[in-house]
Amino acid sequence: MKRRISRMIGCFYKGRPNPMITPLEINQIRSLHQAGVPIKKIVSQTGIARNTVRRYIKEEVTQASHKDRVFMQEHGERIRELFIKCDGNCVVLQRVLAEEFNQQISLRQLQRFCEPFRQELKAVKQYSRYETAPGQQMQIDFAEKNIMIGTEVTKVHFFVAVLSYSRRIFAKAYPTENQSVWLDGIESAFRFFDGIPMVLLSDNTRCLITEHRKKGEYKFTSGYWYFCHYWNIKPIASSPYHPQSKGKVERAVRYIKENALVGKDFSDLIELNQWLEQWSLRYADNRKIDEIVQGLRTPKERYWVEKSYLREMDKPRVAAIREETRKVDSGGLIRIDNCFYRLPSELINKDVQILTDDTTIVVARKGVFVMELDKASSVYRPAEQKEKEKSPDIRSVNMDERYCRNTLQRPLSDYSKITGVW
Repeated sequence: MKRRISRMIGCFYKGRPNPMITPLEINQIRSLHQAGVPIKKIVSQTGIARNTVRRYIKEEVTQASHKDRVFMQEHGERIRELFIKCDGNCVVLQRVLAEEFNQQISLRQLQRFCEPFRQELKAVKQYSRYETAPGQQMQIDFAEKNIMIGTEVTKVHFFVAVLSYSRRIFAKAYPTENQSVWLDGIESAFRFFDGIPMVLLSDNTRCLITEHRKKGEYKFTSGYWYFCHYWNIKPIASSPYHPQSKGKVERAVRYIKENALVGKDFSDLIELNQWLEQWSLRYADNRKIDEIVQGLRTPKERYWVEKSYLREMDKPRVAAIREETRKVDSGGLIRIDNCFYRLPSELINKDVQILTDDTTIVVARKGVFVMELDKASSVYRPAEQKEKEKSPDIRSVNMDERYCRNTLQRPLSDYSKITGVW
């Protein structure tokens, strides 16, 4: 009955503040509103006119908005930092501000205040996605293109490498694509860049990778694994069906096809590779790139920063790597190039993967490194057997020389003396 009368009074005043409303009821309205209760339900629970409820809610919002604006203006720089740190999520930012400043800010007000920061966040995301530390990574890839070589149109395979920080490009043409060609291309890039990065990023080519498992796990070919072990470099592969993860080298491939090779004919591959090296030094190194770091606009300028982070090629290039599978014999030995090498006893009668070059043998079991052997010093040489003691020469024995002879060779006079017949 009281609620009905209250409603009638609210309707009578047609939206004007109810003169009978008390401070306790005002607090109740605002509490329900802060709890997320709709206005219609607040009117139903309190019996206060709708317009009156709206008025006090509006007053509360106005007061809170003013308070929020003052707070955000005072702590604008800190809010900007936290906004970028929270990846633009204002719900999380609202919670962080409440924990740090004990200040509950309206989500809508916070979103409006942070709107100018979104462009900055976008730029930060783009930079952090594509930018790599100097000397950290080199992206590699292979491409194909039909080119006039001599008098015939020939399909040429191109190895392409890009230093991720400086964007320097290296390219080399080959008649085919296989593991040996990949490794030669990588070492040629090291020589061209005059240094070695920490990481090699490739696609999932079968020349280098036999299996791409979940959670970023890869199974590399034995030859590629040995190559990276030799140069102390970490190999990684891009996610399958996501070529954008190695976008720098993808763009470099497109750039080479659309710029370096357009309208060009060559007498042979040697001339083609000479032109690619000249083109890289003359044009690719001096092109303008989008990312600007400390005013550095060209790969050539950025390379002088990256050069000091690259490791020196302090070892000779890997020659022809021979990969084969051998079975360890019952004595724990394997035979390579007519020499025997001893392996741990747990590998007896088991298959192992052997990688050899001119000086080194690397042994692996099911893709796991076992040991490294020097071809010269690690050759197995069985212990020399002691010479068997020879029987003493019967002629050296101190006895009558006559009796040291064969009895059939005794003089006849001896037989006469023995038998008494003569």
